[in-house]
Amino acid sequence: MSVAASKKFSQGDTGYTAIWDAWVENGRPKEFDRLGSWGGAIYRAHNPSETYPDFYQYCSLGPTTFNESGSSTKPTARGFWLLNRYYMRLKVWVGQDERWKVRRPSIPNDL
Repeated sequence: MSVAASKKFSQGDTGYTAIWDAWVENGRPKEFDRLGSWGGAIYRAHNPSETYPDFYQYCSLGPTTFNESGSSTKPTARGFWLLNRYYMRLKVWVGQDERWKVRRPSIPNDL
């Protein structure tokens, strides 16, 4: 699985407080996510036993949007919600040659 470069957030950095608040709200786990109208992101706490650990954002993408005035149910922009729901999993199937095939999706970190 190809992974985009992680972004580090340390205490005092812009956005750290919102990430820290989400971390505390989720029970101070090693890995957690945040969702909002801005999109979403997945973070890893470097040392969760610390009061103010460093966080690494290793996956992020903007929001999923739909055309509110149209009749189509398809999104106008595929964002984090759809990525997380459908594509951040390995796709495994048996091909016509009866061999196992695995597709590893790339994981964006665009925010």
